[in-house]
Amino acid sequence: FFGIADYFFSPDVILARIITLHHIIVVPVIFYATLVLKHKKENSWKISIFHLVVIYLLTRLFTSPDVNINCVYDFCGRFEIDVPYIYPVIWFAVAFLMVYITRIIFVIIYRKLLK
Repeated sequence: FFGIADYFFSPDVILARIITLHHIIVVPVIFYATLVLKHKKENSWKISIFHLVVIYLLTRLFTSPDVNINCVYDFCGRFEIDVPYIYPVIWFAVAFLMVYITRIIFVIIYRKLLK
């Protein structure tokens, strides 16, 4: 739709495809592990926010704008967002929104499973 995952369908990037498919396995395993290990789920969002900040800073520090890893320099989709000074704010806003929505989904699932 937005072109964010177009790389996945390119025959040249097998490693990127493997990394993306890795998430299909890791997310359910971690979800199951948090249920089995009785992990304190209330503060997990804080770890996610910290992880986002670290990933953003490391990506900006160690990669070039030409490769645009993790879309930290510019929007990775099909259309342009030509606001270079505001784009980091947009990136963090979208990332925080993803963490919040994921937390809501997990809370709903946990409540249904733990009843």
